[in-house]
Amino acid sequence: MHGLSVRLSPEIAYRKDSAQFILQLWNTANPPLSKCAANVGLQLMRNAFSSDKHGIYNCGIIDLKKNKIYFPKLANSEANALLSAELLSINHLWKHLLKQANTPKGSVIAPSPLLGDQP
Repeated sequence: MHGLSVRLSPEIAYRKDSAQFILQLWNTANPPLSKCAANVGLQLMRNAFSSDKHGIYNCGIIDLKKNKIYFPKLANSEANALLSAELLSINHLWKHLLKQANTPKGSVIAPSPLLGDQP
């Protein structure tokens, strides 16, 4: 099975009072870290690292190039809904690209329908 995987490896973890924090460092100018990409990364971190076993972590991304810190602003359920929609879209696009890659040259592939057009 072909799929997309994401590796999460935050560089900083610390505890302040009773709160736990994990931080990912973004030290790349190209591509720049957009607010949208930061929000997706934050939600992936919250889903991966906050659990009954590990406790609740406050996740953040530090953009070292812009000297800016991103923390989640959406409620967890809202962010999960947005992330699920993005992942569904990426998965659909990935499957379509794999289908194109495995199609003999000269064949015609119907364009991929928009997510809203699916049953």
